Amino acid sequence: MTPLIRQPRLGLALGGGGVRGLAHIGILSVLEREGIRPAVLAGTSMGGLVAAAYAVGLSPEALTREVSEFTHLRRLLTLVDLAPARRGLLQGDRVRSFLIDKLGKDTTFADLPMPLGLVAVDIDSGEEVVLTQGPLVDAVLATCAVPGIFSPVRWGDRCLSDGGILNNVPADVARRLGAEVVIAVDVGPEFGRRQSETEAHAHRGPTAARGSQAPGFLPPLARDLYQSYLIMAHAATQDRLRHAHPDLVLRPDIPADITAFSGFTRAVEPIRAGEREAKAHIAMVREVIKPGLRLF
Repeated sequence: MTPLIRQPRLGLALGGGGVRGLAHIGILSVLEREGIRPAVLAGTSMGGLVAAAYAVGLSPEALTREVSEFTHLRRLLTLVDLAPARRGLLQGDRVRSFLIDKLGKDTTFADLPMPLGLVAVDIDSGEEVVLTQGPLVDAVLATCAVPGIFSPVRWGDRCLSDGGILNNVPADVARRLGAEVVIAVDVGPEFGRRQSETEAHAHRGPTAARGSQAPGFLPPLARDLYQSYLIMAHAATQDRLRHAHPDLVLRPDIPADITAFSGFTRAVEPIRAGEREAKAHIAMVREVIKPGLRLF
């Protein structure tokens, strides 16, 4: 048998985090400049949206230009269609139209050049659902369907909501889809010592409570409930990552007052944070994907 040296199959697991998830664009931008492209993608919520956009061929530069347009409030409001009488605050038709324009109306997972898994949750049964086939736009809407903001997405006999409820950084999904090396990107808020370091240089909003990732416009009760949810979600994410054993976890240093639902007008900042994180750890990235000796 002849020895053959090749790089292992790289998978990226892009985590959810609303506006913070735009850091994935910066990660992808640096990897591309370094000649590193994933062979497998998995994503949850905003990470799922970025993964899907990248998989259909949108470059990090194109995604950055698109995001830059939405830093203007007037442009952002074009996606808002209130529907308070339904199961979500937003009707979602305008977001669907936007996704159709960017991803293609009839695009399915089968049309993609690489395996892609998007994580959602069956809101009725509580089961994690990994979407790997079917219409791409519906799958993206499902993984991003934050309860209370968007109505669940009908998928066969299931009602699907945001995958971050159960698996916010789906490193295990990337592995199941065939990745031999998995790099996970966690954009969720940090709690404890590292968050204090972040806050030392963060642009803090005048109404934000110290250490809080809850939007400052919420009343105190809602802020505390939301902060409690984030603490539980953070603990669950770290537990999932420990069991998934990704080869490398990147955690962009995003300003603390850019939260899942606030900071849209500063959306370029998470992208730059992603770029800094990837540049700072590019040697580690190269180490985990270095060619290995295989016998065939």
